[in-house]
Order: sequence, then structure tokens, then C-alpha cells
Amino acid sequence: MRIIALLIFLIFSNACLSQKYTFSKDSLLYHIQSLQSKGDSFFDDGLFVSQRFAGKKGNYKYDNNIFFTALILYTLQSLRHDFSIKNQQIIDSIAFRARCNYPRYRNRNSDITYNFWQTSPDNSLPNSKFWSNYEKTRLSDDFDDTSIVYLTIENNDSIDVLLKQKMAEYINSSNKRAGSIFKRYRGYKAYNTWFGKKMKQDFDICVMSNTLLFVFQKGQQLNQCDYETIRLINQMVISNDYLNYPQIISPHYRNSTIILYHLSRLLAVVNNENLDSIRKKVIGDIYKKLPQANKSMEKVLLLTSLYRLNEKPGLQIDFKDIPDDFDNFYFFVANPFSGSNILIKKMLGKSEFLCFRYQCEAYYWTLLLELQVLSAKSNI
Repeated sequence: MRIIALLIFLIFSNACLSQKYTFSKDSLLYHIQSLQSKGDSFFDDGLFVSQRFAGKKGNYKYDNNIFFTALILYTLQSLRHDFSIKNQQIIDSIAFRARCNYPRYRNRNSDITYNFWQTSPDNSLPNSKFWSNYEKTRLSDDFDDTSIVYLTIENNDSIDVLLKQKMAEYINSSNKRAGSIFKRYRGYKAYNTWFGKKMKQDFDICVMSNTLLFVFQKGQQLNQCDYETIRLINQMVISNDYLNYPQIISPHYRNSTIILYHLSRLLAVVNNENLDSIRKKVIGDIYKKLPQANKSMEKVLLLTSLYRLNEKPGLQIDFKDIPDDFDNFYFFVANPFSGSNILIKKMLGKSEFLCFRYQCEAYYWTLLLELQVLSAKSNI
């Protein structure tokens, strides 16, 4: 009887393990929904859990930023019409609960921009015994979070216009020129990263891509700042700097695969001569990058980028192995040297000294969902 019981247990266990992860778009959506916080002492209801890592792999703190929650919401909303009415309602429910958190991340003085960390009350470097609420660690609001948040909410057009006008006040200029980028790019009056007069400014091709994504998806009229930013992105791609020097071209992401993902997301929605001219090169660079990708999550981003640009790569990924790669993949890096002199950035190179590396399981599942949906649509 014991042997029979043991056999039944093993059969049942194997069946459960085989069902640990299912990868239909509906099951992925339900799993993402299950990962949304129900509210506790640290993660408010509607947020998605993320961690920041420093130093050794096991050294991490939970971080209740708005960045990943807004990214998840943006991605789900972009896929909404590919789901049944019932599951569209689930996405709407996720979105409603997530957006309830936005006021806590809005500008400290009730302006229209957003911060990475909570501003009401201020909670910089959360969960840090020494640095939390220390005034010098408070970040200025940034273009990245602000653009993504605005892409997930329906605003009066006048608010979007006001934000666009405010963005134009924080461009690279002769009065405050970014010294953290190659000299050949310092003359561009393109969008910086921070809404801050005191912070050292920097250029980041991913942040600029998200800013332009807001501009184009909101149907904003292009101004000189937009044209300059487009020209700058164009040159970063044509020169191959975005592949050869990702830690300088994108100090907050530091990964050429993630840069390609951001660019593909932008190129998929724009109609602009300068950006359209780099489309073929970006596609070709993605194809070249695919065989070099060692991490499953990088392959996910590259394949998603190709499908988004109407390519049919014909490469299949074994989804069941991908979650094992979550722990080795960092989508975003908080980099204290992002605005440093270019010489310092060159010396540090790809070093992660004093950098915080960020992960978010729910966002990684969302990226898998995105690939699942886009690949299925390409086969229709």
C-alpha cells in the first residue's frame, strides 16, 4: 500500500509541477492580477512589488516605486483589445487600482510631473535604514515616470499640452549643457532626463524614447525640442553608439537589448522621416543581437521588438524555462553616475559600483504576455 501511495504522490506531484506555469494569454493575465498588491504596511493596494539590488546578488530591498506599476499598466492597456470582454474588465480593474496610487508620486508642490518614489509623504530610497527620507537622496521628478504615467491616464488635452510646455523648459542648452555624453552630442537641444534645476542632467536614449512615445501617442504637435531629440536618437543609432556604449547612451538602462526594445516601441507608433529612416537598421541590429543573447528575458525583448515592427522571426522560445531567468535579469538601473562627466563614465565603464539594479516579477510576466499576444497576432 505504501508503494502504491508513493506512486500516486509522485504522479500527482509531477502533474502539479507541469502545471506550475501555463502560458496562454488568459492564464498569464490572471497570474499578473494575482501579483498586484492587496495592500500592506509597505506596498499600497494596487502597486506591484519590485526589488532593488546592490552589491552581491542576495543583497536587496523591497522598493515601492511607481515605475514598474505604470509600465505594467501601460503594457496591459496596449494589449487590452486582444482579450475577451471579461478579461478586458480584469485589465480595467488592475488599472483602476494601480492609478489610485498616482497622487502619492505626484510632484511635491502639486505640479503636473511625477517622481520615481513617493512624494506624499516623501520616501526616497525606501526601506533603507540610513537613507530613507534623507533630503539629499530625494530625486527630482523625471521624464521617464512622468511620460509613462501620462500614457496610462486619460487627461484633458490642455493638461497634456501644459506638460509638453514644461518638458520644453528642461532641454539641453548652452546654459546647462550635459557633460555626461560624448562631445558630438552635446550641441543637441534635446530632452534631458530630470525636471530639476539642481540635478546634473544627462541624455538617455530610452528616456527620450518614452518621452517621444508620449508626444506621438497623445497626438501632440511637434516642436523644436521634439525634432532635436529625434535627430539625436537618429545619430545615436546610425553611429552604433547605442550598441557599443549602452552604459553611456542609456545610463539608466545600460543594456543594448533594452534600448532596442524601447526604440521598437517608439518606431511602431511614429510617422516621422528621421525615425523611419533608422527602422531597417534597428530591425537588422535586432536580428544580429538575437544569437548573441544569453539570457532568456533578452530574447523575449528582442522577439517582441521584431513582432512589434511587423517582422516574423520564426524563432520559438521554450516559455517554461524563462521564469528561471528572472533572477538574472535587471530591467532598470539607478545610476548615481548618470550625470557625471563623460571621463568618469568612461572610467567606470560597465561597473555596477554604487548602482541599484531593479527587478519586478510581475513586469517580467507582463513582458511574456506581450510576446505571447504579439507573436499570436503575427500568425493570423
